[in-house]
Amino acid sequence: MGQQLQRFYREATELGGIPARTKLSIITKISSIEASILEDKPELVNSFAKAMEHIRKEFGKAPESSLSNNPLQKSSSSTAQADNRKNLNLLNDFFAQRELYIRNADLLFYRVTELLSQMIQVERVSIWLYNADHSAIVCRDLFTKSDAQHTAGAMLEAKMFPRYFATIRTERCLAANNAHIHPGTSEFSEPYLKPLGINSMLDVPIWVKGEMVGVLCHEHVGMPRNWTAEEEQLAYLMANILATFMEFNQMS
Repeated sequence: MGQQLQRFYREATELGGIPARTKLSIITKISSIEASILEDKPELVNSFAKAMEHIRKEFGKAPESSLSNNPLQKSSSSTAQADNRKNLNLLNDFFAQRELYIRNADLLFYRVTELLSQMIQVERVSIWLYNADHSAIVCRDLFTKSDAQHTAGAMLEAKMFPRYFATIRTERCLAANNAHIHPGTSEFSEPYLKPLGINSMLDVPIWVKGEMVGVLCHEHVGMPRNWTAEEEQLAYLMANILATFMEFNQMS
């Protein structure tokens, strides 16, 4: 079942690794897991074939001749391919171990924050969920990479950061390369970012059944960082995995 659909996913992986697979799932609205169990119905195969046209255009490999004549481009391409392989292996491990945490929110949150800190190479990754009256978000897990520690319990009130809470609801990904001046995150500068040495933020809203229930947050410590499209796609992917888990467990 789903052999043709799986072949499309394999081709996307060969072309562009995780970003290409994520793009394929977004366009078709069918994950790789669903593709492995669905039947190869003509309408699905046609849908994937059309989606792959876009994937090939966006992630198609450059001709070997042009790469061989440009050592810098060749080196950059090799590094990107190595990163894609590493991240794909990390994701494979994550899904292979799903039975360990599929029904345990705390374990899942620990695993997701640790995974993203490795994949995106960021110091702080956290998961925040709304409280009962949606007046604030509460940190369910924060992983700091440098000391490999998990903490929880911090709270951010919506009334204290109105621009952020208004912005995050309207963004697929809120990528603030310089969080101190970005309109959506600048409110955090004095009370939160400067004391912790955070200069860049990448936040993704978590949506369950049409309702925003929380935020997946990535915070870079050090010089301001330009988030890449691949990093935004990974963050978006993991936010959707969290949403799927919460919906499966009727948790919101």
